[in-house]
Amino acid sequence: MVRKNLREIGGRPLIAHTVEALRDSGVADRLVISSDDAEILGWASVHGVETIPRPPELARPDSTISDVAVHVVESLEWNGVVGVFQPTSPLRSGKTIAEALRQFDVADVDSLASVVREHHLFWYESGDGLDAARPLFESRVNRQFARHGVLRETGAIQLVSAAALLRHRSMVTPRHRLFETPSIESDDIDTPEDLDRVRRRSSRGTVVFRLKADRTVGSGHLHHCLQLAEYLDVHRLVFLLKDC
Repeated sequence: MVRKNLREIGGRPLIAHTVEALRDSGVADRLVISSDDAEILGWASVHGVETIPRPPELARPDSTISDVAVHVVESLEWNGVVGVFQPTSPLRSGKTIAEALRQFDVADVDSLASVVREHHLFWYESGDGLDAARPLFESRVNRQFARHGVLRETGAIQLVSAAALLRHRSMVTPRHRLFETPSIESDDIDTPEDLDRVRRRSSRGTVVFRLKADRTVGSGHLHHCLQLAEYLDVHRLVFLLKDC
């Protein structure tokens, strides 16, 4: 998807959601945007975010996040904790970022990455054909009861010490930790369909049903409210019961 970091959710580009979450977290000593896009760099400057123009050799399709992080650290001569927060995960919250950094600090590790648990039934095919594929689950149960061991990196939060990053040239080090995030914050936008799904999720409202039912009023309206709720269940639904 072309220039997806400038695609909007709720009237704001994806990069704005990430900057807001970082500011809400209260843990960022320095906030820097690396890009080769003049419009993104301009947006960052207008909104008080430090920028580093990305050289062409780091803006190719095969360039990695690790390569970009090394370039930023070396350019800034940074020696603290390095955090990479991809704009394509706009639903991650400042509270979750702060908790990830807390776990990183107490775990005595060199790197950390956010993951979300997958509840589908996954199989792994190593290249020997479908007949040799093996299940990545222990038992077949309905998804609402499953706790499978497959974890997916979200790209929402990546932490590494600057020293370890420069030593290993990678965001993932031998002393690595996974940080499980809430599923509601795990959406990663790669395609137009992903963007549409996140837009719909972020536009959810709250619908409040206020109900009173007793021997005089009756409860027929309760039945009608439940019927309405079936059609409004894309939103957060709250039922307030008075003198029932």
